[in-house]
Amino acid sequence: MVPRIKEVVVTGETSNALGPDPVGYIIYQPDGQMMALVVRSDREPPAELAQINEGKVRLFDSMLASAGT
Repeated sequence: MVPRIKEVVVTGETSNALGPDPVGYIIYQPDGQMMALVVRSDREPPAELAQINEGKVRLFDSMLASAGT
């Protein structure tokens, strides 16, 4: 898997956006649909984080997803 590189434009600092060991799933359906989900391996459980805006941002920044045909 190619690492997802994150760059801070102002400073030029780069990092692996999903950490060193991301975890993911990809599903292919017979009708041509697919879905992929990749998250940080150290992602915090969403139950408590989702209650505050900063937590929602951290959850969003720790994953990527795609679906389509």
